[in-house]
Amino acid sequence: MAAALIDEIVKNGQLLRDSNDQTARQKIIAAASSLIEELEIPPEKLARIGWGEPSRTAALRTAFDLGILTKLGEEPMSSAQLAEGTKADPQLVARVMKHLASYGIVKEIGRDQYCGSPFSMASNDPTIRGGLIYSFEGMIPTFHGLPEFLAKTNYQVPTDSNDGPVQYGLRTDRPFFAVLQSNTRLGTAFNNFMQGYAKARPRWVDYYPCEERLGSGSGQGPLLVDVGGGLGHDITAFHSKFPNIPGQLVLEDTPKVIDEAKSSSSSLPPAIKPVPHDFFSPQPMEYRGARAYFLRLVLHDWPDSQCNAILSHLRDAMTPGYSKILINENVLFDEGAPWQQTSLDWTMMGMLVARERTEDQWRELLAAAGLKLNGIWQKDPASESVIEAVLADE
Repeated sequence: MAAALIDEIVKNGQLLRDSNDQTARQKIIAAASSLIEELEIPPEKLARIGWGEPSRTAALRTAFDLGILTKLGEEPMSSAQLAEGTKADPQLVARVMKHLASYGIVKEIGRDQYCGSPFSMASNDPTIRGGLIYSFEGMIPTFHGLPEFLAKTNYQVPTDSNDGPVQYGLRTDRPFFAVLQSNTRLGTAFNNFMQGYAKARPRWVDYYPCEERLGSGSGQGPLLVDVGGGLGHDITAFHSKFPNIPGQLVLEDTPKVIDEAKSSSSSLPPAIKPVPHDFFSPQPMEYRGARAYFLRLVLHDWPDSQCNAILSHLRDAMTPGYSKILINENVLFDEGAPWQQTSLDWTMMGMLVARERTEDQWRELLAAAGLKLNGIWQKDPASESVIEAVLADE
């Protein structure tokens, strides 16, 4: 097994070196991670899981809270220099830096001499900074309390979004989205993080055959309705890539989000109509019969019962033989699921009492709403798929 993984690394390393193939890069990372798992003996794995990774997180948060990461650049700095302007003991800063250097989070270039790594310098980016705040103050406390919560509930799958792991871990009685609304720092961090999350993944328009699957529309009425589409990044990407496909483009979200989309510095193109709409309500009459209703990372936020309500309203708006629903989400592998998928499944369980779904679970969810799965498109295993659904009797 180890020899095969080494061969995989060598083969994809050649591809990466020759053509900067990003799929090859991802395969190298996956194979290298698997090689470590294969070669580690149990005591080594215990050391990594038991104290290596938790202490790394503790050191990283300490450096982040002290503002040390933003000080680091290409010029070397000592722990005493990094401690200047903070309340921290330089000896503590030295221990923080030495531990972070051992994980490559910062670069150690000499005795007590440190400079920034690509990751540490990226912490100035609002999307990375937001992800760190959201991780430290939202996800990690929730995960820390999750085993106790599951024990308390006799290890049942959480079902109550008002009394779930996030309430237990954060010591609150608010649902997750209400927590974000009441905590400006955490809410802003989450929104910035999600913008970065979206940018780091392939756009659905790059691997779903839009012209083939949507281009044969009548040109009358809505072409694409982006349901719960946030600030409109996905429908804007569609318009930019396929400006000549005829039909109306509609962005739907809550009134507050639509107001933000209208006033955003990256304003919506005139071709996109922003419309306040609650996806737990029926589609307005003027947006019924669209060629496609698009949902990106919406349904994994909700348990099956609420997903059924969202999908049922879209089903009722569809024109038989013409309309489609496009769901841009993860399709969890039945076997060999990568950690990116499984960790996101645990994140959805912890934060929202929701889940990622396998292909069979997607089929069941769609069938319960009178729909059927009509195809799945995927760019790579680490990114979301596009699930195409039509009315069940077509």
